[in-house]
Amino acid sequence: MRSERAWRLAYWLLFAMFVTTAALNMAGLSAGFFTSYAADLFVPAWLYIVVRRLADPGRPQNPLLRFLGRSPELAAGSLFGASALSEVSQIVWPKGLFAGTFDPLDLVAYAAGLLVCYVADRMQQRRTAAGTTITFRPLTRGDLPLLCEWLGRPHVVEWWGSAPSLAEVESEYGPLTEAGSSTLGFIAFLEGRPMGFIQSYVVLGSGDGWWEGETDPGARGIDQFLADGAHLGRGLGSAMVRAFVQRLFLDPAVTRVQTDPSPENDRAIRSYSRAGFQPREVVETPDGPALLMFCERGALLPPR
Repeated sequence: MRSERAWRLAYWLLFAMFVTTAALNMAGLSAGFFTSYAADLFVPAWLYIVVRRLADPGRPQNPLLRFLGRSPELAAGSLFGASALSEVSQIVWPKGLFAGTFDPLDLVAYAAGLLVCYVADRMQQRRTAAGTTITFRPLTRGDLPLLCEWLGRPHVVEWWGSAPSLAEVESEYGPLTEAGSSTLGFIAFLEGRPMGFIQSYVVLGSGDGWWEGETDPGARGIDQFLADGAHLGRGLGSAMVRAFVQRLFLDPAVTRVQTDPSPENDRAIRSYSRAGFQPREVVETPDGPALLMFCERGALLPPR
């Protein structure tokens, strides 16, 4: 993709700038701004690209980097905080781990480099969400081996439970392929390529202890996940939810759509919120605590 090539170019340019700056400083050569502030400007920006996996989305990460890269806000905030802490430590520990003299302009350089990357990242998310074509196809039994493989991926297991066997997937998701089922499964496609799974169900009469107080026959519930971990944090989850809810509201009998992510699943909550869902309350479900979120007719939000 063009955006990945642009981020890859930025990655190597920033890295080259850092190496050049380090070489000049090690040689004792002075080049004004370039040797005084360039590293402070370039290194946090370079680390932002690394943490967010913008130059190489498919590259695996350790758990810490994966956590810090969950969103542009978390990545930029944590990197600025760490950079600022290293700078401020020079006030009380000038010969310590980050030896040097405190300079408030270093903080400005940290912020400037990160701000440029953050703004570019968020703009890319909006363009991605607005410019992609997402379609849906009803789940078939022929999709179950693929669904089984997806359900075993670490980023899915984190919130959907332990990796199931194919027999378990056939038992649980096979009924979603049958005509007349109150729960229907779909494969989502991004520009014609499988990107994730989403299911909808009639809330009233869900059974097994789910939503026993529901009285609205037009309420629908959804659950979803993106299949590729490299797609996380790119605005694609919100785009998929938005497109699917639009599809549900084509049925005039549908009055609202709800979802119930874990209260600890910040990424899912942000994704649903950006699509137009509003949090109502934390409820107890057969699967444990959940944040009940509603999207009413007319509440869908444009990409942002």
